[in-house]
Amino acid sequence: PYTTLFRSRAKGNPIIFGLVALVVLSSVSLTSTIPAGAASTAPLPDRVAYLGSPTFYDSSFAVVPGSTVSLHWSGGSTSLLGSGVHLIVTSSVPNFSSSSVVNWPAHTSPAPKWTGTGWDATATAMSVAIPATAAPGTEYQVAIQACASTYCATPKSTSLNVPPSTTTWTMKPYGTAFSKVATFGVTGRAQPFAITFMSSDNSIWNASEYSHDVFGIPSTAKKAQVFPVTSPAGAQSIFQAPFTECNATKCIRGPTSALSEQVTTSNGWVWTTFGGWRVYANGQRDTGKNETGGQPNAVTQQKMPPNRSEVVAFDPATKRFCTYLVPGNNTQVAGIAAVGTPLHTQIWFVASDGPSGEGSLDEFNPSTIGGGCNGRTDRDYELPASVKRLSWPSSGAQWPAQLAVDPSSTTVWISNFNPYTVNGTVYSGIDRVDISDPAHPRFVQRYLYPTVNLSSFFGAKPWDIVAPPNSDYVYAVDNGDAEIVRINKVTNQLQEVPIPLTTDLENVFGLAISSGRLYFTLANDYTLSFGKGSAFGYLDLSSWPADGPPTTGAIYTGLPHLTDPRSTADYRAIAVGPTGQVALTDLHGLIRLTPKSSH
Repeated sequence: PYTTLFRSRAKGNPIIFGLVALVVLSSVSLTSTIPAGAASTAPLPDRVAYLGSPTFYDSSFAVVPGSTVSLHWSGGSTSLLGSGVHLIVTSSVPNFSSSSVVNWPAHTSPAPKWTGTGWDATATAMSVAIPATAAPGTEYQVAIQACASTYCATPKSTSLNVPPSTTTWTMKPYGTAFSKVATFGVTGRAQPFAITFMSSDNSIWNASEYSHDVFGIPSTAKKAQVFPVTSPAGAQSIFQAPFTECNATKCIRGPTSALSEQVTTSNGWVWTTFGGWRVYANGQRDTGKNETGGQPNAVTQQKMPPNRSEVVAFDPATKRFCTYLVPGNNTQVAGIAAVGTPLHTQIWFVASDGPSGEGSLDEFNPSTIGGGCNGRTDRDYELPASVKRLSWPSSGAQWPAQLAVDPSSTTVWISNFNPYTVNGTVYSGIDRVDISDPAHPRFVQRYLYPTVNLSSFFGAKPWDIVAPPNSDYVYAVDNGDAEIVRINKVTNQLQEVPIPLTTDLENVFGLAISSGRLYFTLANDYTLSFGKGSAFGYLDLSSWPADGPPTTGAIYTGLPHLTDPRSTADYRAIAVGPTGQVALTDLHGLIRLTPKSSH
């Protein structure tokens, strides 16, 4: 069993309870059915009673006084809007009846009306102005209720919270800190996902979902270079089409990977993963490329061709690849890290979902595989089953995603975002693994914490994770709750800091540390037109004491108007280079920001 840490959600300092617990996977349903009693022939009030009120995209998130936030809702009785069903929206926000506080999407018809107690509307989004005088700890409720002529369903609500902590958040136009912004397109169907810098030459390297390419940007380049993963002539067919590609009705073998979740550099090489198609422990798979954002649709797996994963190394000096085929089917390799000198490099990676439904931590030394990887020619290798070093329980409860190697110790940190249910509460977690003996790594600690966003599909959903050198702390993203998690490596105390949002479509996604700042991105994985938003910012780590929250944070605003004037910005990964340049992945391109000298 794991030693499990549960953090109290009471206001104030986090409270840690140590105990041993049996963790059970919660049942996640990706499809729903409507019983015959709720068919379209039923009376309208009965259909509203069955379908209920819509659900907000985020059930609770932090806001900054003086900001305007957009809210969105879906599900429930929204399919009946315009056919005799309307919504009543109420709130504790001051002056909620005023058009200077509440705004609706343009051309909403019929126009929303104030009834004296709430707004009567048929829209699926709105914006609300947070009072500039809102005190720390203020919590505003917004509720929405579906109504027919003689019946109103139980309302659903969201909570807009001014953080009770002493953190002072500043909204800064990006131009106050950065003098130049360059954007770079990518090829084909690629959706840029992971990003890093090569410290030796300040070049940027990217791995993208729905691709089988490595993208590079030299430090002064005006165009991204694309390097398709190349196999040697005469390579086995499995290297030519190793992945599965699917739509709603069928799957075929293909050369493009839907998953490419992390990229890193080591000893002048670029390392990344291609994890194939996404399948789930409950027997379902994604239906196709997720063009509209949010949680992709899923269907029950039928017959599928082999769905393999690869670990790929690229030498920028010679433009040569070494490709390592991971053993097993549907392993969905995700995070990757590299440790050590050239002849003694350890490549660590996680398989999110192994052949028996379990995730695993795998490791190999490239110099011991085949004839080694010297960069003079493209090479293909099939990794042996012995690369698997450590497995999570075969319950399907873990979905290891991202890796961070602790440069100050022989430790690797791993985020897991598949939720657990313990005593009726959903938790996600982070694992601490000792790799001092690479052949026999061992779990040291598991850190579990509950979700506060009841609308999050995967609960708290830990994602990106960083372990700075010579530090007592490790930092991770809580994507589902839009929070930053800090773990004290000495005391095992866990703290969470909510990041203020301007729309419930945003969530914290990427992390990077540079010059005492913890940079983060606010991704927008939904492509809705009203209230769209994506941004990046930082927490000042020097302002974060051991026994309390940080006092200083900033969010850069206005960048989407430059980078995505005709579409929706979606800033996911972030990296900071040796000269202070910031690199971001956008949904359909890459971004490089050059700081001002005073930044």
